Amino acid sequence: MPERSMKMLCIGHTEMFTGTTDYYTVDGEAPEKLHFTEKNIADETAAQLARFMNGKNIGSKDIERIDVVVGADHGKGAFQAGAKVIVTTKHNANDKVEMKSHTFEISVAEVICKKDNAKVLQLTCNKRLTAGLKTIARSDLVVQEDVTGYITCSFLPATTNLPESDTTTSIRTRANLYVTGDLAFYGMVLGRESMMGNWCYLCHLSHSEFSELTKDGKDWTNEDLLEISA
Repeated sequence: MPERSMKMLCIGHTEMFTGTTDYYTVDGEAPEKLHFTEKNIADETAAQLARFMNGKNIGSKDIERIDVVVGADHGKGAFQAGAKVIVTTKHNANDKVEMKSHTFEISVAEVICKKDNAKVLQLTCNKRLTAGLKTIARSDLVVQEDVTGYITCSFLPATTNLPESDTTTSIRTRANLYVTGDLAFYGMVLGRESMMGNWCYLCHLSHSEFSELTKDGKDWTNEDLLEISA
């Protein structure tokens, strides 16, 4: 079944994409089907951040920083990806600055699969998840507040000029993006899957080479990892 989009019939949620694809075949058996659902993590983060701020009466000028901690793991027959969003606010009270952290979680992808690996991610949610993470990392987070105190949020390129308005207050900030997970997940996203016991995680030496402790290998660089990453 080709990928298709669905509209969530509830306020505050973003477009959801679903699809089914064949994974692998075994002689005499039908191929395993990968069923997946996903959202654009940047769109969902912005939408749920606005919803959270409106619900908690947090104004645009209260924001000190925004952290987005993304994680993913496989369990109970499904790979799931999501994020914890941490909103740090600052208030002046009694000549003191008070800092407070607020958190909420979002879910952005689920793949029904027997086990997770880089190939599964490439066939399902890798492209859209990567694009959304790049948007969060490279774009400005724009928080706008109208005269009634209603908040809207969006990720926009730093070069985007916002129209001047007497009825809307706007702030621009950068969300701090972190990606977390177990070593298996890091291996997948860095293109170093199944390297345990075969390759050094610090350099290009194989197991037979790095077992000789006096031997130096070429260090992994960001450029190297980008070439082989998912």
